[in-house]
Amino acid sequence: MSTMTKGAKIAVPLLAYERHEQRGGRLCNGVLVTEDRENGTLSFGVVSDIGADCEASRAAYQPEREITALDFGLSTLFAGHEGQLRGKGWLKALRAYDQRITRIACGQQRHTVAGRVPARDTGKPLHLFVAGSEPKSDVS
Repeated sequence: MSTMTKGAKIAVPLLAYERHEQRGGRLCNGVLVTEDRENGTLSFGVVSDIGADCEASRAAYQPEREITALDFGLSTLFAGHEGQLRGKGWLKALRAYDQRITRIACGQQRHTVAGRVPARDTGKPLHLFVAGSEPKSDVS
């Protein structure tokens, strides 16, 4: 095994294999170097641009069924594979629901009677009365 000198050129023999030759594409002026993490061996590969080949394959693709994707932005909830937009204004509606639910929750918290939770936890009956009125008696 020889050592490498910084700045010196090295020659790496590259062997073609059947899959790479059949794949097509345009050879680029670049080499991909990868190191195997387990045993430290280096692998070299010639980079090829297969964008044009893939573009033709994408254009010829016909899905078996309609594809619907979820738009995580929520301004449009669903987007179809042909550009259909479903659920336009979803985020605006979601904000309105959130505001309504928040108002309801705040109102419930404001009107909660002190002592309600402990009475429920002990299993004792809970008697509520309006301020200024007398509590009702349990005796009939």
